[in-house]
Amino acid sequence: MLSALFSLLAAGALNAQTAAGTTKWEVKEGNVLTYGVKAGVKAYDFIVTVKSFDALGTDAIVFDWKMTAPANKAGTIKIAQEAATNSKAFYNWFSDGEKNLLGETSVFVGFMLSLELTITPIGDNVKIKIDGATAADEEFTMMDDNYQYTYTENGVTKTIKTLLLKNKSNGKTLTIYNEGIHPFILAMSIGFDISLKSIK
Repeated sequence: MLSALFSLLAAGALNAQTAAGTTKWEVKEGNVLTYGVKAGVKAYDFIVTVKSFDALGTDAIVFDWKMTAPANKAGTIKIAQEAATNSKAFYNWFSDGEKNLLGETSVFVGFMLSLELTITPIGDNVKIKIDGATAADEEFTMMDDNYQYTYTENGVTKTIKTLLLKNKSNGKTLTIYNEGIHPFILAMSIGFDISLKSIK
């Protein structure tokens, strides 16, 4: 079964807009995704370097990550194939070192969740475990299925079509690029803010 994956993010230099005309994009091995993070009074970058996954999305996804000062953390995430296929839970709270995710995805979105998002109309809810596999489900409402998100790719400003979801009970938001083989998280506001700034 085709696997796809998603993960994570905070306030940065990107602008989300509502406009027509978007770029389509596919994550590849070697890509570097830089997110801006704001957590309380701290602001830093979260940098993801994609190490490996196969073109069909059927194997584990591996990426290295680091947080710049003042967070100063680094590690490696490996998302198991089972999680890449079936998980609807996100791993968003990082600690130094290597982490194998068996029931969660991070940065990327699991195939079954991606499929559910594809068929969810505006105004309907999707259950997501935003704080890990052992956390309670949270209901996120599909607010916009054509949310225009702007970032830079190799120094060029581009806009892509995304999904915007919101937990109306607590105000948490998710912005997801749900296209291609490996859908991924562009931005989140979940107690901290994270947003994609650039891709190389």
